[in-house]
Amino acid sequence: MSDEGTKRSTGPVRPLMILMMIGAVIGMLSVLFAWFTVEFLTFRISYAGHDFFLRSLDYPDVYPDVGYYAFVPFVIVAGSALAFFSLAISVQTGNKKGAIFALILGAVSLVAAALYSTYPKSLMGFTSAKANLVAEIRLMDYLDIGFYMAVIGSIILVVGGVIILWYTKTHREVRDTE
Repeated sequence: MSDEGTKRSTGPVRPLMILMMIGAVIGMLSVLFAWFTVEFLTFRISYAGHDFFLRSLDYPDVYPDVGYYAFVPFVIVAGSALAFFSLAISVQTGNKKGAIFALILGAVSLVAAALYSTYPKSLMGFTSAKANLVAEIRLMDYLDIGFYMAVIGSIILVVGGVIILWYTKTHREVRDTE
């Protein structure tokens, strides 16, 4: 059982790494979708993950209370990208260390998403073609699909990493190939 083919793919480790890579891609794509949507009467204002950061730099007077929430989508994108590349290298080499690194990055992304959703009430300005709105709001009340994609991608990274870690620790043939 120690031939070259067995060393590269023992048990469910390789398929789990590929699943984790899909979770990392979901996390990277989440920044392109709406993280926050406000609907008021006849108009709707929606911001993708990257909009908060870019608009807070362009219009600092419209965003008087900008906080760490503006940087959370970029933390998730950076963590997902690093996880993807470490997993891609691990899939090619057959090493499990990239999956553990991706587990840590997934946990960091999950904590960042939790901090984003629990950001306290703050004064925020929103602009669209129909209206300008300044209101004191909580982000948790207006979360949208991009945020949930980031959470799902992070959970896939964490769960996949935990399963790989458990499988590596409990199955001797996997430990011997590292």
